[in-house]
Amino acid sequence: MMLSSGLFVLLVIPIVFQWSAPAHMIIWDIAMIELGEDYIKNKIWPLIEPNNTSPRYYNIYEYACWADDAKNSTTAPWHFINIPYFINYSKPLPPLPLTDNVAWCINIAKDTLKGKPTGYGITEMLRFLVHCMGDGHQPLHVSDMYSSQFPDGDKGGIAFQ
Repeated sequence: MMLSSGLFVLLVIPIVFQWSAPAHMIIWDIAMIELGEDYIKNKIWPLIEPNNTSPRYYNIYEYACWADDAKNSTTAPWHFINIPYFINYSKPLPPLPLTDNVAWCINIAKDTLKGKPTGYGITEMLRFLVHCMGDGHQPLHVSDMYSSQFPDGDKGGIAFQ
C-alpha cells in the first residue's frame, strides 16, 4: 500500500521537527502562554536581551535556539543526559553524570535566577533555561538505548545509523 504524499508529510514532518528550532520555539510558546504576555514583556525580555542590541535575535522566540548557536566544547554536554534504556538487554547501569548535563544546567540556571552564586550570569543562564527546557523534552536528548545492537548504548541516537 502506498502512502499519499500528504499523509507522508503529516507522518514524517513532525518527526523531523522534533529536534529543530521550531520545536524549541513551540515549547517556549507554551511556557509563554503559561507565564502570560505581560510577565514575559516586563520581566523576562529585559533579562534575556538587556540592551536590545542582538543583531541576530529579533524576538523572544528566537532565543529558544540561542544555546545551540552559542554551543561550544564546555556547554555542549549541557543539552542532553544519556539515561540508560534497556531493550531485551542487561548490563550494569553506567553512572549518570552529576554535572554538565541538561538537568544540571536547568538547576544551575534556576539557582542563578534565584540570586545564588553559581559563577554564571543571569542573562546567559536564562537563555540556557529557555533552551534546555526544550532539550529536556526531546526523547533522544534524555535517553541512551542499550540493546544487542548497541551494547555500549546508542549515545542518544548518535550511534544509530
